[in-house]
Amino acid sequence: MTKQELIESLKKLKAGYISILNDLEVMKNWGKVQLEALYATKIGKYEVELLELKILIKTLKKKIQWAHQEINSRKYPDFVEIENRASELMKEAYQEINEAKSKVNFGKAVLSNLGSPEDSMELRKIFRNIAKSLHPDINPNLTEEQQELWHLFHSAYKSGDLDKIKALEIVFEEQLKDFETSQKELSEEDILMQTAMLKQGILELESQKKDLENNFPFTIEDKIRDEDWVAEKQESLTKEIEDLKIYLKEKKSDYQLIKETYGSE
Repeated sequence: MTKQELIESLKKLKAGYISILNDLEVMKNWGKVQLEALYATKIGKYEVELLELKILIKTLKKKIQWAHQEINSRKYPDFVEIENRASELMKEAYQEINEAKSKVNFGKAVLSNLGSPEDSMELRKIFRNIAKSLHPDINPNLTEEQQELWHLFHSAYKSGDLDKIKALEIVFEEQLKDFETSQKELSEEDILMQTAMLKQGILELESQKKDLENNFPFTIEDKIRDEDWVAEKQESLTKEIEDLKIYLKEKKSDYQLIKETYGSE
């Protein structure tokens, strides 16, 4: 294989590496966030209500249990102390509820501030073009100036700042031309070394992508986009919520009866 053929092969590998790297970036920075947002707004809000009901029921059961322990010891329950202990339980439990509510609110914010598909496509196209020259994984000999430019570019890319990306692309125009020339100056040994590293890098990226695909929220991607599945899940959760509300009302009545019966000596 001639040196020019080696260079062309290296270019193809770099393009392949950047392509899968781009897929990973999209999955991590947009796909994951958007899928989590869809789940939070379509399903998560029901799960938050369900969680809150379960915590209320658990706390009520504890209050009834503590009251019965006092009654079984032939004492009048100290309902002030029981309420204080219950408040401590609720305080700890509501940390989990507030976190879950935050996810729902964040999901709503994400879905109300989505960029246009055209902007997203343009952002990815620019990323691929610039990453071929600036990504440190495929260009180990970047200058300090190029490394700094890459960090600025990558930060703007992750935040979805298309205007800044475009500005950086203009700034980078001359360096991009210089990069094409520098590839022809690589020794065959350098080309072969980069080729071997890129092949291994592609394998590692594919492994990372597979790991992402096998974990939430990507495992529910098809389901969360399926209106029938979402409707069925919402119906199931709504039924469970209604059942728990009835049970909670019963437990409240049980506890109120204990208080009325043993509320004073």
